[in-house]
Amino acid sequence: MDAAPETISIQRCRDLLGDEADALSDDDVRAIVRHADAMARILLVLAAPDGGIH
Repeated sequence: MDAAPETISIQRCRDLLGDEADALSDDDVRAIVRHADAMARILLVLAAPDGGIH
């Protein structure tokens, strides 16, 4: 069973992104978060014992 993802605030995301986030809108930051989440999920699937990396 998958646990519900923990959400973090836009401000925390900006902190993690650093100075580059200063010129981004909140929607831009949310898009980056969605992209990073999708990439992380793909990597986890590929790294799983029955995934695509052998």
